[in-house]
Amino acid sequence: MTSQVAVANHSGVAVASDTVTTSYVEGGTKTIGNSHKIWEIGTGHRVLVLHSGAVTQNGVTLKLLLNEWSTTLSKPLDTLEDYVDSYITWMNRERNIHTQESELNRVQYLLNDHYYEVKKRSEDLWYSIPLEEEQFTSREIILTDFAQKGLDYLENLPLNTGVRDDEEFVELINHEKIDIEEKINYIFSDVGLNDENRAILVNSAALVLSRAQQFPMSSTLAFVGFGNQEYFAGNIRLKSTGFYGGKFIYDKSERYSVHPEAGSTISAFAQDEAIFGFIRGIRWEVMNHIVDTVAEKINDSITNPDGENLGEEIAEQVRESVKDFCYRRLTSPMLNSIEGLDLGHLANLAESLVGMEATSAFGGDGPATVGGYIEVATIDRQHGVVWVKAL
Repeated sequence: MTSQVAVANHSGVAVASDTVTTSYVEGGTKTIGNSHKIWEIGTGHRVLVLHSGAVTQNGVTLKLLLNEWSTTLSKPLDTLEDYVDSYITWMNRERNIHTQESELNRVQYLLNDHYYEVKKRSEDLWYSIPLEEEQFTSREIILTDFAQKGLDYLENLPLNTGVRDDEEFVELINHEKIDIEEKINYIFSDVGLNDENRAILVNSAALVLSRAQQFPMSSTLAFVGFGNQEYFAGNIRLKSTGFYGGKFIYDKSERYSVHPEAGSTISAFAQDEAIFGFIRGIRWEVMNHIVDTVAEKINDSITNPDGENLGEEIAEQVRESVKDFCYRRLTSPMLNSIEGLDLGHLANLAESLVGMEATSAFGGDGPATVGGYIEVATIDRQHGVVWVKAL
C-alpha cells in the first residue's frame, strides 16, 4: 500500500508521499524502501504526478510511461485536465510500448481474478454447511448461485470509459491463447461445474473486461498542481486497469480543487484511514461499530409494535449526529485554519499526515505497508515545483 496526500489553499499545494513499495509474493509480502512515488514531468510544468497501486502497466513501469509521455509536451498545458487527457491520448496512440502478449496476459489476470473469487465464495459456503445439511443442497447449486450473482453484479456496473458495449471483447476472450472453456474447466472442475453454471461463467467473461471495476493490480496516478491558465491548485485521479483489446482502460475523476468559496482542501490517495480519521475525529470502522452496537442493544431490549427495526433507525440518527458534530467541531475548524497557512506550513502538515498513516500502519494488524522516508514538495504559480524533502 501507499499513503499520499495533497494539502491545498489559495497559496498553492503541498504533496507528501511515503517511499515504501510492497509486492505480494508467494507466502506473504515484501517491502522495498526508498522508492520515488512523486514524479516531475519537466521544467516549466506546475504539475506533479503521484503514483500508487501497481508499479507496472502491462509489464511496463509507469515511470517509463510517464517519462516518454512527458517528452511530447512542448510547453505547459492550459489546464490540469489537459495534462490528464494528453496522457490518456498518448496511452491509446502509442501502441509500440505494449505487446499483444502483454494484453493477453492482462486479460488472463482479470478473468482469473473474477473466476477465482466466484470459486472461493462457493467453496467457503460449501465447507461451512454442517454434514447433516449437505443433503439439502449441492456444489452445483451453490456454484450456480454465486456465478449468477457475479454476472448480476457485472451487469449492474457501468461500461469502462471508451467502451461502447460488452461485445467488443467477445473475440478477445475466444483467442486461441485464452480458450475460455478450458479456463473454466481448469478452475471449476472440482467445485460443481455443470452446463448451467458453465454458461453463466462464459457469459460473464466479456463483462469482466468491459465493465468498470477496481482490481488489486490496478494503478492510480494523481495529477496535482496547476494548468497554465488556472489560478487554483487541484488534483485529478486517473485509475487504470490496463491496456487490452486495443484500448487503454481507465477511470478519470473530476477535478477537485480549492476555489473562491472553498479556501482549503485535503486529498488523500491510497491508504488514508488514519489521515481522515484524524481530520474527521473518528474512523469509519469505529463509527460503524458504534452504530451496530446501538442498534443491537436497542433491538434486544425494545419490541416495536409496528414491526420496524427501531434500533437501526435510532442508530442511524446517532451516526448522522456524530458526523455533524465532528464536522462542526473538528473538520471545519481545521480546514478554516489551513486556509491561512503559507506553503512551508502546508508542507509540514502534509508530511505529518503521511507520517500519521505510517505510524498507524506500523501499530496495526499485519505487515506495515506504509512507511520509510517521506518525500515532500510544494507547487505554486510563482515558483512552480519546489522540493522540500527528496530522496
